[in-house]
Amino acid sequence: MATGIIFDIKRFAIHDGPGIRTTVFLKGCPLECWWCHNPESREREPAVLDGKQVGREIAVPELIATLERDRPFHDESGGGVTFSGGEPLAQPEFLLAALAACGEGEFHRAVDSTGHAPADLLRRVAAETELFLYDLKLLDPERHLRYTGRELKPILSNLRLLAELDKPVEIRVPVIPGVNDDAANIEATGRFAAELENVTG
Repeated sequence: MATGIIFDIKRFAIHDGPGIRTTVFLKGCPLECWWCHNPESREREPAVLDGKQVGREIAVPELIATLERDRPFHDESGGGVTFSGGEPLAQPEFLLAALAACGEGEFHRAVDSTGHAPADLLRRVAAETELFLYDLKLLDPERHLRYTGRELKPILSNLRLLAELDKPVEIRVPVIPGVNDDAANIEATGRFAAELENVTG
């Protein structure tokens, strides 16, 4: 039975995809963004921070039971479940199992991702996902490496891959003053997104 490590489940979420959603936050992220608003999500394993336990193990059946409680709100609003983090692709076995179970349960599935993962994994996840919320932070490779600790190239390659797979993608750009809010970055992001099919932002 697949299990994962999560640090939160947010019910009645309205900013993580269409409709009213249940957002599942997985622990673990390969990026080290200077502005990370969920620093407790970076390490995969549960930890104690400020005297509080952050992170717990959850099995797929328990997750589905939680989602079932929210189904009336999903159905009425056109919502569903969103897997976020951290980086949900950092727990591939659990994510794939959870997405498959959600598909069997006819939940609308979204994945909120940085796109930093092997391309073959992204293909497998895309087959079990109706929507990607794709975080695109910086279009300059050197600045991206400086502020996130990771290369930009695989992130852009994976975004192109999702477009080729005709998978709906919503690009999200966190606006960080002094980091990526300059005209050059905003224009570069717009130009890149405009080249891709089935991508909005």
